[in-house]
Amino acid sequence: MRNLLIIFFIFSFLIFSCDLFNINDSDKSGNFWAIDYKTGMFYRVDAELLSDKSEYCNVWVEKGSGISKEIANEIADEYDKKIRGIMIENFSMEDIIFHNNQYSDTLALADALGNNDGKLCILLLDIRDTYEKGGNDSYVAGYFFPADLERYYNSNMRDIIYIDTNPGMIDVFPDKMDTVYKTLVHEMQHLMNYTSSKVKRNGSQMDTWIDEGLSAAAEYIYSGHSDYRLDWFRYNGSNPSNDLKNLRGVIDQGNNFFVWNNRRGNDPGQSPYAVLDDYATVYLFFQWLRIHQEENQNIYRDIITSAYSDYRAVTTSFGNKPWEDILMTWLAANYINAKTGLYGYKDDPELKNIMVPAPASIGTSVQLAPGEGVYSKVSVNPDVTSTAFIGYKYMTSTINSSFQANSVLLTFNKNTGKTPALSTGATTGVPIQPAVNNVSLGRSLLPSNYAPYPIGAGDL
Repeated sequence: MRNLLIIFFIFSFLIFSCDLFNINDSDKSGNFWAIDYKTGMFYRVDAELLSDKSEYCNVWVEKGSGISKEIANEIADEYDKKIRGIMIENFSMEDIIFHNNQYSDTLALADALGNNDGKLCILLLDIRDTYEKGGNDSYVAGYFFPADLERYYNSNMRDIIYIDTNPGMIDVFPDKMDTVYKTLVHEMQHLMNYTSSKVKRNGSQMDTWIDEGLSAAAEYIYSGHSDYRLDWFRYNGSNPSNDLKNLRGVIDQGNNFFVWNNRRGNDPGQSPYAVLDDYATVYLFFQWLRIHQEENQNIYRDIITSAYSDYRAVTTSFGNKPWEDILMTWLAANYINAKTGLYGYKDDPELKNIMVPAPASIGTSVQLAPGEGVYSKVSVNPDVTSTAFIGYKYMTSTINSSFQANSVLLTFNKNTGKTPALSTGATTGVPIQPAVNNVSLGRSLLPSNYAPYPIGAGDL
């Protein structure tokens, strides 16, 4: 449930060098490159190898972090016995031919691109970010750096995942190790996605929302639903207490994942925390895909191994349905949430009560970016007509093509463009009723333990 962005840096230094590579497994000393997300600069991390007996991973720990050898061994054991198998089963290619060499799976190829030692490197460190307890409650829980699989300056030249120790393993949630493991599988999906792109997509990296959706799916496969992502959706637009820094999103105004991080700000229709809307909605969307996948299908593996890097990776994996139909059906599912059929989450115990948050007010026109949608109550026929980018559907307990009294109008942007270009849609001007989880037009309190909360390194 630690949804983190894969970081695709524009490599400013393209100098190959072995002299700066200073990691020695034999004497358990390591001087790793790491990224300071406050300054954007690289720095060195003095680490020691605390767990090297694992069959499939080595766990390095930054000196002075307070992380014990016992914890490092516990992480290595979990990786060997559970995490690695789950990730290969659900996200890996098989019998890969790359540059005339054969590899059993995606992790084997990633290892060959790195240091070819047969093990994943896990580095536990205090990731330098802008986190400040009681001040800025966002933090980077982990990351994968693509250059580590290349031969660039500042590359550690190995398949490596970075996991935060402070607050990630010190001051975050009661079950810290579950947090660590979910961060690990999240970032492993990014590593596997990057590696798959080299084979399947000529190096073209997947759109952020697909990459993040698959990482959210990895968290679910590992240990079930991410309550705090669901809570963010349920309580969106709420008005929490001052000690939570007035966390608010704008899902109720249409924001979702398709154009990633496009509504962050302080102007109307924006929120400093809008990227959390993206994480919450992409989590739900990829759950909806899982629930409605074809029998015996592994839709996540189909998507990650697709030849496409954009929305077509989803459409071709989901019955070749048009993106407009998939988007509309999912948006409708968040309001109707039927127990059967596509317009809901069936009987999933955590998702069967999901309902899109209601806005406090709504105008008769709305500006929507691609992928966004809003809902308004119909009292009289609004007489709307779909355009090239804006679509309309009437909803009761299902979807209706034409006006019906006492229905809800879904207004959505079906444009598949990646830019945040806005299109104007019409609404009835009447807000929908509050969701079951909320009170007083969607106003409610977030859980008191919500902060600190993780965001992607690129979203700081």
